[in-house]
Order: sequence, then C-alpha cells, then structure tokens
Amino acid sequence: MNADWPFQTNVQDELKWRRAADAAPIGVSMPHGVVTLTGQIAHYPEKAAAGQVMRNVYVVNEVGNNIAVEILQPHQRTDTELAEAAVSALKLESEVPTHKIRVSVRSGWTTLAGTVG
Repeated sequence: MNADWPFQTNVQDELKWRRAADAAPIGVSMPHGVVTLTGQIAHYPEKAAAGQVMRNVYVVNEVGNNIAVEILQPHQRTDTELAEAAVSALKLESEVPTHKIRVSVRSGWTTLAGTVG
C-alpha cells in the first residue's frame, strides 16, 4: 500500500473544496509528498489555480503541474482573429504608440515587437 494514499484523498478533496478548477478531469498522484497533476481543462487560469491550491496542502512538498489546456471549440480563435483583437486592444490604450508596435500570431501565440518609450 502506498504511504501517501490517505493524503492523496486530502489533496483531491482540497481541489474540489476550493473550486479553483473543475476537479473532475484532474488526476492526482502523490509519491513521497510530490503531487503530480494530470488531465485536461479548458482555461490556463484553472491550471495555475490548481497548482496553487496544491501548495496550500500541508503534506505537499512539491507540485508537478502536467495539466494540459485545450480551449473548447466555442472559445477557439483563429490567428487572424487573435491578431485583430490584439490590435484593437492596443488602440484602446491612448499612451501606446500603436504605429511602433507590430503584432504577429502563430498557432495561437501572440508576439508584440517594436520599441516604445
């Protein structure tokens, strides 16, 4: 029997109780006080929150957050849509010289390039 087994239940309960992330798709393994989170969720903030919740459990020494983030279909955006949204957001900031910033998006990753004061 794994000595960490009773504590693993505490860790899973903590995820459910805090509701920082949907605990249902998150798997938890805990050899020797090192929690490894696995599974797939839809939002990066949930992934980060799940990792932070684990740091609050007294029996947890370290956290390996291997949760994959897969944005659900209704929330997915094309690279063009992301680029347009970034340009629009920059235009809303009156102190940002938008003519000095280039926006590029590739496979969902947005990069801003340029020089500002």
